[in-house]
Amino acid sequence: MDDRDKPNLSLGDLASITDEHYLADRSAWDALRPLLKSKGWSETTRFNGPRPPKETAKFYLILSNYSTEVFFLEARMYPRYPPNPNFRTWILKLAQRVEDHVIGVVKDIETSDSEKDFSFHSVSEDQMRKTIQERLEKEIKDHFSVEFPRSGHLLPRIRRVSQEELRKSGIDPESTMPLLREAMKQMADVAPATPPKDKQSFSEELDRLLRAARTSPESIAEMIDVDPTTVYRHKSGKISPTLATVSKYEQVLSGILEYKVQLPTPAKRQKSKRRQ
Repeated sequence: MDDRDKPNLSLGDLASITDEHYLADRSAWDALRPLLKSKGWSETTRFNGPRPPKETAKFYLILSNYSTEVFFLEARMYPRYPPNPNFRTWILKLAQRVEDHVIGVVKDIETSDSEKDFSFHSVSEDQMRKTIQERLEKEIKDHFSVEFPRSGHLLPRIRRVSQEELRKSGIDPESTMPLLREAMKQMADVAPATPPKDKQSFSEELDRLLRAARTSPESIAEMIDVDPTTVYRHKSGKISPTLATVSKYEQVLSGILEYKVQLPTPAKRQKSKRRQ
């Protein structure tokens, strides 16, 4: 591992981190395994009792606390004084490693029982990563306020940082976390500060903006109160949304992308704007 990834810790510190890391992983297994549910759960499936509730919020809360614990097991060992120019890089690299580690543990837990997984709770890897990133960003800003001012984004919005800027800060884009690499491959698709000049259809523009916002059709469907299938059909151009729904898309995407989004009027609605 490159020297910029982390400071040179003593053998005693490394041994302590290893032991405490195992205990944190063990606790995560104990907390998450009860949330595993049989695959293929459906509305018509019944066991000996009522249908258990989805525990989505509990799942993400456990994930948040677990990622925070693992992060500080190592971060508290990093020397801050005298100030080291690599400290910011150490912390960001650590956050990326913690994110990948936690996701790996979740997958290991699912693998431990071939008949069960976490899908019953409507959780996804994208949302898990976003939850971890947001929690770690908050913790970093709270505990390392000098090195990381509270303004701006560190992890969730890291897709807005160019490869050259990352290299200047000591981060090699080729060795960063999978989610960041994927975002960098799509840099050409990331929405700029102003809407593109090229005229696109509603479905093409919606698809581009969803990818730019790193938002799944399922997530935005929940935010605008429609069925996910409807979003997929809007995105593929199979059906045209009402003007009221277009307005909802614009409002939600503007909030995520942090600039005013204006979608093209769907072709089937251009001649008849009376339907709302």
